[in-house]
Amino acid sequence: MHFDLIVTGGTVVTEDGIRMADLAVQDGRVAALLPRNHGAQADQVMDAAGCHVLPGCIDPHVHLNLGPGEARYQETATAPMGGVTTLIHMFQSTRPYEEIFEEERAKGEGEAYVDFAYHLVLLTPDHVRQIPRYVRDFKVSSFKHLMHIKGKEGNYLGIDEGTDDGLYYLMLKQIAQFPHTVLTVHNENIEIIWRLQEEVKATGREDLAAYSESRPGFVEANAVDTTMTLARAAGATVYMVHMSSKEGLDAYLRQREVWGHAYAETCPQYLTHTMDSELGSVAKVNPPLRTLADGEALWAGILDGSIDTIGSDHVPRRADRKQGSVWTASAGYPGIATILPVMVSEGVHKRGLDWTRLVHLTSTHAARIFGLYPRKGSLRPGADADFVVLDADREWTVKAADLGSYSDYSIYDGWTLKGKPLVTCLRGRPVMEDGSLVGEAGYGRFLERGL
Repeated sequence: MHFDLIVTGGTVVTEDGIRMADLAVQDGRVAALLPRNHGAQADQVMDAAGCHVLPGCIDPHVHLNLGPGEARYQETATAPMGGVTTLIHMFQSTRPYEEIFEEERAKGEGEAYVDFAYHLVLLTPDHVRQIPRYVRDFKVSSFKHLMHIKGKEGNYLGIDEGTDDGLYYLMLKQIAQFPHTVLTVHNENIEIIWRLQEEVKATGREDLAAYSESRPGFVEANAVDTTMTLARAAGATVYMVHMSSKEGLDAYLRQREVWGHAYAETCPQYLTHTMDSELGSVAKVNPPLRTLADGEALWAGILDGSIDTIGSDHVPRRADRKQGSVWTASAGYPGIATILPVMVSEGVHKRGLDWTRLVHLTSTHAARIFGLYPRKGSLRPGADADFVVLDADREWTVKAADLGSYSDYSIYDGWTLKGKPLVTCLRGRPVMEDGSLVGEAGYGRFLERGL
């Protein structure tokens, strides 16, 4: 037997368990998992002794184009630094997507360092009407609804009136026509937030805790209840992005007992930071950071399987847009490059997270939910040879300048993490080695998804 590449000596972690095996690659795909002392030859041999070999991570929640001066698809250069080989971008526009889709796809394929797909953000009635076309013609099988874009909340996006729950229901009915299509949802009741913000702002407080109190966990839970009720009535599959609170998770789990066509995601920031963070406005995000008890509830959901995936909610903000009052600072921050290291350090090492469960959270489940499996999220023969070689015991200090993002900071700056990606390979080719980007812009490909 002769292969293009054999990765030797590593502990291979798949969606099915841990194997002491060598990974063989041919023509950009996984050819076999070989037993030790197999005798096979290869053009290249990669030594992974003492390391774990995992499927390339899939980040199902990425924003590449929020605000001025963004790096757009060049921002995907940060992905392989953390072992991410596929990301799903929240493609957001008020224009008809049929007018701009092909240009956007071509731009991505000309600039991206990793493979990518889209969640199309549905902002107008025309977007909702065109869902069947987007699924059939563009091979997009996931969409995004922002429950909080109501009234004047969407003015900064060029939306005069925003959406409403009637349009939301019609959206879900359209989604339900296609069994493998998913609506991802930002769950917050903005009408309650408007009232609470008035009260909290009147106190003169500008700390993270004040911001959290203006968008408490029950407004997430209330929106989750609405989402699940409407999804059940429409017969649609829904995906809860950035679950942030115990109340929201509890509401989801109650509703899931009745309507099982639903999934939940959380983000590292809700597991590692609280509203007491000394980062102040730098740590502003929507939904906001919450209490230690909320974080522990989310960790429990990760460990017991209640939460399906980890997404970064990555936004390539610059630090100068995070300064000033917590009420005026921009929300969101970068996070693609730190998902896997944080989950290994804080999850595997500190909380006993199982390695196979880690693979489910960071790769396999997202691939299955969003129509990318078995091409992605797997190390089975025939899958794309997307993998990361990770030294689970390597301790390192996070420095934003080393993460390859347009952003000039990280909420993990200065943290010492245990577990570091050493090599990231996309379709059998290294795109990151020893902390350096070695891939090429334009190697990433748009991933079409079927009906």
